[in-house]
Order: sequence, then C-alpha cells, then structure tokens
Amino acid sequence: MQSMSNNLVFLSVFNWPAIELAKNHIKSLLRTGISNNMIYCYVTDQECVNELQTYDVNVTVLTSAAADTYLDFSSAKFNELCVYRYTVALELLQKGHDVWYMDVDTVAIQNLMPTYVLNKETHDIVMQDDLNMPCTGCILFYNTDNTRAYLQHYIQEYLHRPAKNDQTTWLQVLLRYTEPLRFAVLPWHLYACGVIYFKELTANAGFKIQKCKEELENKRSGVMFVHANWMIGTDVKIEALKKYGHWYI
Repeated sequence: MQSMSNNLVFLSVFNWPAIELAKNHIKSLLRTGISNNMIYCYVTDQECVNELQTYDVNVTVLTSAAADTYLDFSSAKFNELCVYRYTVALELLQKGHDVWYMDVDTVAIQNLMPTYVLNKETHDIVMQDDLNMPCTGCILFYNTDNTRAYLQHYIQEYLHRPAKNDQTTWLQVLLRYTEPLRFAVLPWHLYACGVIYFKELTANAGFKIQKCKEELENKRSGVMFVHANWMIGTDVKIEALKKYGHWYI
C-alpha cells in the first residue's frame, strides 16, 4: 500500500481566517498516518506560512484578493478562491501526482489510504457524497488522461460563468460532460457530511437526509472522515468539531 501512495498528495487551499480549521485538518491527517511531505497547502498570505512552520508541510503562497476576509460558502470571494483548488490540482497532476483535495473544515478520523487504493485502478475522480449532489470539498483526483481532460474542461467552464457557485457549477458541468470519465461518490456513511453527522443540524432535512441521519447512528464507529459543512462560520464549525471530539490542536 505504501508504494501505491508514493505519488499521492493531500491538497488544501485557504486564507488566514481559516487557519485554525486548517491546522486541525492537518493534525487529523498526521494522526491517521499521513506523512508531512504528502500534505500540500496553498495559502493566500505569508501569515499562514509562518503559522504552519511547526507542522513541516508543503506551503505555497497564492496571489489572491481574498486574504483577510472570512469566506462563507455563498460568497463571491469564496467562489473566486475555489478555482485555485482546480488549477493547482491540475498542476500537481501534470507533475505526476494523484491529488486528494479537501476543504479545511474536514477531519480524517481513520486511515484513508484503503479508500485511495480501492479506487485507484477503477476510477478517475471520486468525491464525497453531500446527499443532494457531489461535494467539491472532498475530491480524489487520480492522475489519468480522463481526469486531466475533465479538469481542463471544468476550469474553462468555471471561469466563463458570470454567476459562479462552485458546487452547483461542478454538478452542471459533470452532467453535461460527454467525454470518458470514470466517476463515483464515496460511501456517505464512511465519508459523512455535516448534516447527517452533527445531530443538531436538522434544518431543511428532507426524508432522504433524515433517513441517513437515523442510519448513521448505528454506524458511527465506522466513520472515516467528517466534513463540517451545512453550517456557516468558523466559530460554528470549530464548536461542532470540538463537541464531537474532533478538535486535535
């Protein structure tokens, strides 16, 4: 398994207001056995670089106007920053890496490498299941011709859309894409989104979501990864992660 993971990198893209979430995310990867040199952080400011020195991970500064502002999921600045996850992922793929992009409001609870190995020979792109659509906060890009072709196509589509929402744009582009692409979503009970994992999140929970929440109660010990999404605000996400024992710094 180790030899298969030699080219895998874990990618995140963030700015200073998300630094505490980012440190917790990195710590979660390290504690599950991911080595420092596999973690790649692309940040908007030197302050992030300074703060992450003790973690001994790869840090690169991006040029962005969104360096000092908290960015919620619906903001225009958030969507401007999102494009970097795809352009950087494409650059890393072109250098020979497989790339597992993760938002910094995610935590690894168990060893994720079995998932990587399981899908490597059969898929191009694998994503977290957000129940209503694939989640762009957790995307595993395998270094294949199909993956690179799709990413190049998606970046062009994304840049030319006047009203950009990353996740809905991804779904629209994916559904209309006609070239070969071996795509799948991860098991929702192993890679849990916030609305089913955090019991307090019940707003607008339809029948499918409510059923998944109930089923997860009997499967919590098997959860490998948690995404603190379906909520807005750094403090809210931190509080939720702390309450459920996933704050590691």
